[in-house]
Amino acid sequence: MSSRSGPVVVLDLDDTVFSERQYAVSGFKEVGDFVQRQFGIRGFAETSIALFESGVRGKVFDRACLELKLPTSETLISALVQIYRAHWPSIELFADARAFLRSLEGAVSLAVLSDGPLVSQVAKARALGMQHWCSVQIFTDVWGPAGWKPAEIGFRQIQAFLPSSAGYAYIADNPLKDFIAPKELGWRTVRVRREGGLYAPLEAESAAAAADLELADLSGLRLDDLR
Repeated sequence: MSSRSGPVVVLDLDDTVFSERQYAVSGFKEVGDFVQRQFGIRGFAETSIALFESGVRGKVFDRACLELKLPTSETLISALVQIYRAHWPSIELFADARAFLRSLEGAVSLAVLSDGPLVSQVAKARALGMQHWCSVQIFTDVWGPAGWKPAEIGFRQIQAFLPSSAGYAYIADNPLKDFIAPKELGWRTVRVRREGGLYAPLEAESAAAAADLELADLSGLRLDDLR
């Protein structure tokens, strides 16, 4: 139960407190090492990174196999995806995110609420040391697709684990899905629109999906903005 006087502050992970690109590069390198060991083919990581940087999503490994003339199959692609998702990521908090967390330490209860494959999100949170900052971590994939944002279940779990008379604030980056549920529940919402972020070019499709406040990073965010 929350004993702090301020609002409960809940954070997304990817492109909110760390770089999703950094995670992708880390995963591609892990997969590239496997491909080199298994097939003697070099350059898989570099090819995957180049495809990712060009905007390819979802079929990076298929395209990389094609470009490097690596015979592909559903079994191989599935194995590569599993290696990518299960790897221990080489990632770190944005400097502004670390400073923001330090500024709130002891003043409010902190939590994580994040979409994405469960094994990946748990590894990201642990690699970032989020357990040192956040007393509750909710990964919506535990409920499968029914739990993914904009579903309310993860946000309601936060409210159940951390009751607060001072309210709640959610800080995230995706204007299409992140803010609908918390706004419905009366939470304060903040969008971090980082340059180069995956969802940075996107706009909310309705007022119901738009965050209350938008910032380029977390360096200018203060506790009073979250009340």
